[in-house]
Amino acid sequence: MSRCGRVLRAFTLVELLVVIGIIAILVSVLLPSLQAAREQANLVYCQANLRQIGQLVSMYNSENMGWQPRLCSSSNQNWTICDLLTLQMENPKIYSSTRYITMAPDYNPCFHDVDVPQAPWVPRSSAYIFNGRVYGTGEYGYAGMSAAARKASSILRASTVMAAWDGSINLGWVAANRGVQYISIYGIDGWQASWGHDLMFPTPGDTADFALVDYGNRIGLGAPVLPNTYPCSTHPGSVTIYMLQIANGDFTNTSNYGTNGGGIGGAYNCEMRFRHLENQACNSLYVDGHVDSVRLGDILAKDICCNAL
Repeated sequence: MSRCGRVLRAFTLVELLVVIGIIAILVSVLLPSLQAAREQANLVYCQANLRQIGQLVSMYNSENMGWQPRLCSSSNQNWTICDLLTLQMENPKIYSSTRYITMAPDYNPCFHDVDVPQAPWVPRSSAYIFNGRVYGTGEYGYAGMSAAARKASSILRASTVMAAWDGSINLGWVAANRGVQYISIYGIDGWQASWGHDLMFPTPGDTADFALVDYGNRIGLGAPVLPNTYPCSTHPGSVTIYMLQIANGDFTNTSNYGTNGGGIGGAYNCEMRFRHLENQACNSLYVDGHVDSVRLGDILAKDICCNAL
């Protein structure tokens, strides 16, 4: 009893434990929702990046007589499409007969993504893979990879052809984020983007090996599951959702974005990463400039193929 004659009450241990238990329950209920909201925010942020890249491509087309920017390199260690597009933003009208550049500007944050490990980004690195069929590939590309430059107006089905998408990140060298190992696809459909360009929708260039039905197959992610076997769009039935899940792997490993995290081939061959929404969604920029999120297992060969010149 207090000096004023009033009884002072305090929390008993049982009451305190009850309050703590209620708070713990509320936190356990709210945390998944907060995590889901964070993942959705990262998805939208990535989509905004791709929209910016699409706008830069449109600027480049407008200032260069309708020509698409060309993939000047297969690796982020050299000049890439990132340089072309960033330079275009800073200095319009950079058209030349070959559409190459000789000096690189500072890299642009729109080529990065918050849903990847934020180790220091090296200049000219990118979080996105670019479709060599859409943009063409330059003389400094991966061995054997060659595709002619083309005008944007020459690409049909602009709203359904994927131009760029989430790529696998290479963090393997001195804890630096080198971005995608290869800036352009070369193994995603049995290396035909690199060597033959046989899957050119709607008519395969090599009808002896490919047919119209091949365009309805799920794409592979660039690496074999077993020695001498290549699960890809050119091998009907070879790609299953289970195989895609294995290839996508646990990308949270900070050593190499896929290789040490369970992905088949990892950063070197895994050329499409479903890195959003718990490894289930991949963002993509389409030729017409719109951006969409595609679920694991839903991308088909025809989505990365376009008509021949």
